[in-house]
Amino acid sequence: MSGPVEELARFLLDRFGADVPVTWSFQTNRDYMELQDWPRTGEYDDSTMMDLMGALDEALRAPDDDRPLIGDLTLNTDPPQLRHTFALASRSPCSVLLDPEFRYPNDRHTRPVPKSAVPDGPTDPEVLRRIEVLVTQWARHHREMRGEAPEFGEPCTEEQLSAIEQRLGVRLPEDLRALYRLVGNDDYRELGLLGGYSLREPGAPDDPNRGFATAPTSDAFTVLSPVVFDASPFGAVRRVSSSDGWIPIGTDYGSNAIAVDLDPGPDGRYGQILEFGRDFERIHVLAESVTALLSGIVATLLREDIGEGDWPLRVSRPDPQWQANVDASEDPVTTGISDVEQLQHLRLTQPGLSAHRLPTGELMIHRYGDDADPGRLDLSVLSVPSQLRQVEITWDGEIRLWLPHTVESLELNAPRADLSDLAGHPALWNLTLGPMPVRARDVAALPELIRLNASAANIDDVVALADLDVRILILRADQWQRLRRADRLPKRLAGAQWVGAPLSVPEAADFSDWLRTKN
Repeated sequence: MSGPVEELARFLLDRFGADVPVTWSFQTNRDYMELQDWPRTGEYDDSTMMDLMGALDEALRAPDDDRPLIGDLTLNTDPPQLRHTFALASRSPCSVLLDPEFRYPNDRHTRPVPKSAVPDGPTDPEVLRRIEVLVTQWARHHREMRGEAPEFGEPCTEEQLSAIEQRLGVRLPEDLRALYRLVGNDDYRELGLLGGYSLREPGAPDDPNRGFATAPTSDAFTVLSPVVFDASPFGAVRRVSSSDGWIPIGTDYGSNAIAVDLDPGPDGRYGQILEFGRDFERIHVLAESVTALLSGIVATLLREDIGEGDWPLRVSRPDPQWQANVDASEDPVTTGISDVEQLQHLRLTQPGLSAHRLPTGELMIHRYGDDADPGRLDLSVLSVPSQLRQVEITWDGEIRLWLPHTVESLELNAPRADLSDLAGHPALWNLTLGPMPVRARDVAALPELIRLNASAANIDDVVALADLDVRILILRADQWQRLRRADRLPKRLAGAQWVGAPLSVPEAADFSDWLRTKN
């Protein structure tokens, strides 16, 4: 072990000389590496440094261990001292994942795979002819506009398609089969046939978008948003974060992609085309089928004056209204909420707070004017759509709480609010509490609670939190210390997070060891 440690220490000493920080902290997990001086006064990125960290990771990590490696390297000892652990999910805040298999509701869906063999046989000849007409029309417009024929990939044979389907465990829709029979499964030279997307092999093992459908999603501490919002349009796509029924079939090589949906929602269509990626806040249905997508593109080319600057022609479906700014200077705060067609994420806030881009399905309500009196916010007067999932409130006055039965997540920042108003709520499983007095018994009256972040709250009886059936618990240092003195934890705890000043590796490892002995 000493080789990689001493090499990294020597590099740091040579690189920074007399100014080198005494202690460096690091975190790696194969795909991600971070090195910084302790305690978090600066971060550094150097290719040689990353190579040395990679060698250290390889020396310390067991072959099948995918957990993060977290450690401290102290340079003013001889030899340099390394302290490390694989027991943490993250260091700052200190997160310990006790159950790696734990996932939040609606995290992932596995499509039932039929026990019988995948249906075989050639592509439906009528569908093949229909798709060929559309591809031919598109290719003609391509030649007229660009002065050359499109460069498609090599068409797939029936045998190749059958092999792909055996790997996927399902037969592809006939119109998608027909498209592969005509233009192949690797037309990276030609963007435009699918509205700016290039056709790829369905669910190819090397497709960077494959994880969207097939890989397990993030654990409890790396997931960006615990709540899964409904896709657009409602009911067309299953409300899950990923599904192996979503087979990626195309990319724009710009972190956006399309997939064919082989396991749609109750109001969706088998074979509908989904669009997702960097430029989209949520997944949505781009077209009802490959046929519909191609037909729409060709119809646009026939109907409109499309020039070279419009190439490749992108298609889109109108997205329902999801954002609004509402003047809440008059009580009750109701204006405009009912106008948001697909409201799923509601934010109630006030002046002086920084406003940022709102994700799909979100509404911001605020008061105008720096001297606006916040008064009392009565949520019981709100008239909101039935699909509201998440509510975030930052208010300087008192709040009377009320939530529709569909709300699953509440973040509450207010000086006064009576949580007992939410007793027995049938769906609320994610609760974040700001700097406010809270009775532990009111939290216990939420039967569906899974995740509790009370790190900013003033809980009257912290030890009573051990009686909750929560899976994820986030607290600050003094709260964890009270639980530890009582030697109590929730019985089914899957993950814990210590919020506050960064812990040293020995301190974090000690916290992790205590959690695991109680689990």
